Amino acid sequence: MNTLDAYEELRKNCILSPYAQNHKGYCSVIVAGKSQRHHRLAYAAFYGLSIDDLKDTVIMHKCDVRNCINPLHLVAGTGQDNVDDRVAKGRSAKGQSNGAAKLSVQDVIYIRAANDKTLQQLASMFNVTKVTVSSIKLRKIWKHI
Repeated sequence: MNTLDAYEELRKNCILSPYAQNHKGYCSVIVAGKSQRHHRLAYAAFYGLSIDDLKDTVIMHKCDVRNCINPLHLVAGTGQDNVDDRVAKGRSAKGQSNGAAKLSVQDVIYIRAANDKTLQQLASMFNVTKVTVSSIKLRKIWKHI
């Protein structure tokens, strides 16, 4: 296998960390008494950086495999880049699967159908704001329902 073939093989395949995954699927390593995510260490080592150089940087997985440490699958970005990537890939929690949701699917259906009640009445019924009720009715939020 020539160098180019080896590079292509590395680029395609994940390298999985041998360390135990946490409840979110990430692997950590203890370095100098401090826990560090293994993929961050792999990125820093590959690009000749210290972990301190990555202080305000998010290291994202292009492959979406959280325990992958292949530096060719990792990319540096901001927290906003990470959120944008999650949204673009359709992995954001929607509706009641979002842990902060106050409403259920049935509540949203009721709010949209309740044309005999004011925004304030509906807001009071469901303990949300009038803006939330209006946004539901205008399909600015809970678009998937």
